[in-house]
Amino acid sequence: MRAIDVLREEPVISSWIGDLSYVKFSDGTGGVQMTTNNGRTYFIDGVPEEEYNDWMRAPSKGKYWWTDIKYFYTG
Repeated sequence: MRAIDVLREEPVISSWIGDLSYVKFSDGTGGVQMTTNNGRTYFIDGVPEEEYNDWMRAPSKGKYWWTDIKYFYTG
């Protein structure tokens, strides 16, 4: 599947996460591309845009990953 739009790529202040990007695909689905501070990039499929927005507003991006993303969207 082909990404049609990277809606936002935002650097974040985190000891672990370098930036988060919301990606939308041609079929209407989306997800988050997460790049860690050590340069590894991961794609988390199926994360709704509103969840991404909540993640960006979270005071701790790493804690949000562990409590609201990892076990819900990574299978």
